[in-house]
Amino acid sequence: MRVYRCRRRCLSLYIVSRIFSFHKGIDHTAVEQFNRPSMMKYFPGFIRRDVLLNTKNPDVDEVRILVYWESKQAYYRFEGSPEHIQMHKDKSHHHHQKPEGLIGMRKEEFSLIQSEVYEVKENL
Repeated sequence: MRVYRCRRRCLSLYIVSRIFSFHKGIDHTAVEQFNRPSMMKYFPGFIRRDVLLNTKNPDVDEVRILVYWESKQAYYRFEGSPEHIQMHKDKSHHHHQKPEGLIGMRKEEFSLIQSEVYEVKENL
C-alpha cells in the first residue's frame, strides 16, 4: 500500500491560458506550430509553458497553452516589452501564421491561490 504525503504551497503565480478551437480532426502540423520556441523563456519571471490537447469535445478539438509567470507584473512586463511589441509588428513572424483549421481563440488569466503536490512517502 502506498502512503501519500501532501505538501501545500501558497504561491502568487500568474497563469495565462490561451484556448484555440479547431475543426474536429486537428492536424498534427497545427499542434507542432505551438511547440516552436518562444521568446518568453528569456524574460524574467517566466516559469514554464505547457501545451495541452483536448479531443473529447464531439464538435471541436482544443489546444490550450498555459504560461506560468512569477507574478502578474512579470507577465505585463513581458507583454509591454519592446521585443514582444516588435514581434507583433513583424507580420512575417511565425506568430502571425494562422494554423490550419483554426476556428477561434480566447484568453483567460488566473492567479494561483494554492497548489497541492502529493508524493509517495513509503511503500507498504
